[in-house]
Amino acid sequence: MRNRLVWITLLALFSALFLVGCGTEQDTASDTSSSSLVDPTQLLTKQEAEEILGEPVKEAKVNSSPIGQQILFYEPVNETDSLRYVQLSVNQTAAMPEAMRESGSSAATLFADCKKLLEQAETVSGLGDDAFWGGSGLAAGAGLHVLKGDVYFSIDAALGDDVVSREAAEKQAAKVLNRL
Repeated sequence: MRNRLVWITLLALFSALFLVGCGTEQDTASDTSSSSLVDPTQLLTKQEAEEILGEPVKEAKVNSSPIGQQILFYEPVNETDSLRYVQLSVNQTAAMPEAMRESGSSAATLFADCKKLLEQAETVSGLGDDAFWGGSGLAAGAGLHVLKGDVYFSIDAALGDDVVSREAAEKQAAKVLNRL
């Protein structure tokens, strides 16, 4: 479980280096107030994570990447041999470093690039401006990916069953969209 979070954080870091380029100054999004940024803990609460997993969860782990991505991770209190967790990743154009935005990066371009890279991406209708299912499991891009305006989020609910995981992700995505 922790390895997955580490890999996602490393992927975000390598993406930032690729997108910003060597030697380019990485400014913060200074023209956007932090109060306008989405707080991922308000989009997926501990109580909701417990409902999704059907058991108590540990306190949320929230990690930020250099590209402005916020990753919220919940895992069960009682660790078992099975890999069960709920993760929410939030990318906002306003949270990206100025250099990335100036080079044309946005939540929408990240969403489009991710969708293009995933061969198994299955379009999902009725959620946000655009959405796709990236599959279940530990594969890169797993989970439900949703774009709404300048916010791109993904929800990965690892519940041991692809259909149940997707249903849980879609149900939570509808809640997230109502909070944006």
